[in-house]
Amino acid sequence: MRVLIVGTGVIGSIYGWALAEAGHQVVHLVRSERVAALAAGVPLDLWDTRPGGTRPLRTTYHLTSLASPRGADDFDLVIVPTKPWQLIPALQELGPETGAADYLITTGNWHGTASIEAALGPGRYLLGDPIGGGGFANGTLVGSLSRRFVIGEVDGQPTVRLSRAIAMFDDAGIAAEVPADIQHWHWLQYAVNAGLLGALASAGGFDHVAHSGRLIDRGLFAAREGLNVCLERGVRLELFPAPRTYYDVSWVHRRLMALGLRYQLRFNQAVKRNTAHALSSPREVSTFYHDVLATGRELGVPMPYFGSFEHDVDAFVTQRTSALQAAAGA
Repeated sequence: MRVLIVGTGVIGSIYGWALAEAGHQVVHLVRSERVAALAAGVPLDLWDTRPGGTRPLRTTYHLTSLASPRGADDFDLVIVPTKPWQLIPALQELGPETGAADYLITTGNWHGTASIEAALGPGRYLLGDPIGGGGFANGTLVGSLSRRFVIGEVDGQPTVRLSRAIAMFDDAGIAAEVPADIQHWHWLQYAVNAGLLGALASAGGFDHVAHSGRLIDRGLFAAREGLNVCLERGVRLELFPAPRTYYDVSWVHRRLMALGLRYQLRFNQAVKRNTAHALSSPREVSTFYHDVLATGRELGVPMPYFGSFEHDVDAFVTQRTSALQAAAGA
């Protein structure tokens, strides 16, 4: 399959490498000034959780890049792993240039699909969640490659486009999972992550969260309030087993969840690498958190724990943004 990937960020680079290794023709659309910088490739340090995967896997991804979407009408699939605020401008630029190519959008989806369909037209895209992630450290992408990839059509129907994408990931040793409702899946992940990111912001980092049972408790309650926002939006939680665990408020269950989360943050390499992404993208932390908070307030959902993080999130974003700007100028 001929695949065009927008950018060489964390998700684009990880899955571009995996798909290229599986024999697919992968090209990355990048800014013209980035072409020369990418000539030496992208260093990768991955925690590969696929069956038989190497942990850690260290290699260099020698990618093929394209500086303009003009004439890019011979691709089968366009993967768009942008930041939420970059998505619609990217689709508006790409849509007219990519012929009959299908799209796979992995950007967190909180505001629905109306703007996506206005940019691309209906019946042209899939939504997906790569599960994996990471961040860049000293020029190296340090991340995790998950054995799973959640994907689906917005209307939940099986299509040739979906079958092709599932087969593509299968070639790369990645099992595609199709939830009952991919858009609602996105909302649930968005809301839970937003609540836990509030705890991150309050602590200033995941290492500090991992050592604070009180903050973990607050984060879990905030995540549950985020799920309540999803319920108010019409999401049927019974279709998604994982969120149900947030509604058992017994002391024993909370302690088990807190211990499990603390263990994951301290010792699970895949989780540690995924969560590190938040420190390198403070605007994304702010976007996730404030999107859910604003919707909850609009719908009248009580959010005492979630809302208690607002000052901490804003302070965290300001501090991290300044630190990243200083590092870039050094």
